Amino acid sequence: INLNSATSLCVQTTECGLGFYFDSLSSSCLPCIANCEQCINGIACSECVTNYFLNTLTFTCLSSCPLTTYATPSGVCANCISNCQTCSDSLTCSSCSAFFYLV
Repeated sequence: INLNSATSLCVQTTECGLGFYFDSLSSSCLPCIANCEQCINGIACSECVTNYFLNTLTFTCLSSCPLTTYATPSGVCANCISNCQTCSDSLTCSSCSAFFYLV
């Protein structure tokens, strides 16, 4: 049983709730990083809030996916195909990286 710092309630370690993670050093539930619904620790997100996308390289939540990635229906930024700058899915390139052209 541990203390949830946001609510001042005692909870099981697995019951920190959405937006919180269990910190073993302080034996309490601490908030996830910004726009993160479920996190592994204070710096790594595993699921984002609605309308945000998980960048699996940085484990942060973004309002849009960076270049060379696209937003999947599950809310994750996935890689475009090789030499593709922007894409709408894993097979459809919208614009190419420098020195490459759509055919």
